[in-house]
Amino acid sequence: TEAANRWQGIYQERQTRQQATIVAYDAVRVKPKDNTARRKLARLLAGQGDTVGAARQHAAALRLAQDAPPVLAAVAEDLIAVGKNEEALLLADRAASFAGGSVQAQETLGNALLANGRAREAAVAYSKVASSRPDRYDALMAKL
Repeated sequence: TEAANRWQGIYQERQTRQQATIVAYDAVRVKPKDNTARRKLARLLAGQGDTVGAARQHAAALRLAQDAPPVLAAVAEDLIAVGKNEEALLLADRAASFAGGSVQAQETLGNALLANGRAREAAVAYSKVASSRPDRYDALMAKL
């Protein structure tokens, strides 16, 4: 039946995600200094709603505290990538608030605002980025 097929698809998707997470954890265990493996694991964890685990992996990759603005911004970008936009906005806002004039944090805030349908506010965040990094202007405006 249609319902059984739908549930079978959901089950397969979860199994695939779980297997990918196991492989990513194994990659980090084998090469704990491999930042690419840590970022991949962080993205998978964010997709599963484990923002603490994602922050832990980004913090290890960046060699920063889990609540450092660059870590929060990285987790926010992961959350945007997996469609968890409201959670991303909370972290991006916090990163931008604590990071002062960080270009990365402001761009992440703009990305999160845009992902939440708040284009005007995103444009303000992007303009702050462009004032510090004029070379980013065209790329930022293309997002809008």
